[in-house]
Amino acid sequence: MFVFTTALWTGTPQHSDEMDVGKFFNRNALPKNMWDSDRIWLKDVLAGKKFYGYCVWNDDNKTVKSFAFHALENAYERRN
Repeated sequence: MFVFTTALWTGTPQHSDEMDVGKFFNRNALPKNMWDSDRIWLKDVLAGKKFYGYCVWNDDNKTVKSFAFHALENAYERRN
């Protein structure tokens, strides 16, 4: 998964294979029905932190079994 943020944009959200219609949310009014993994990493994205990592889902595909995230110095740093 890749996450991109922006402070300013123009245009209209477009659909993709994963999402019917793109939606934009104010950081102070995020939806309550986020994926379980989003609650883990979203606060760091909103704080401007750069990281890489993974989430492993439980068999119910609703809850996170395990996860690991590692800080990056900058967005271009590569981790193998």
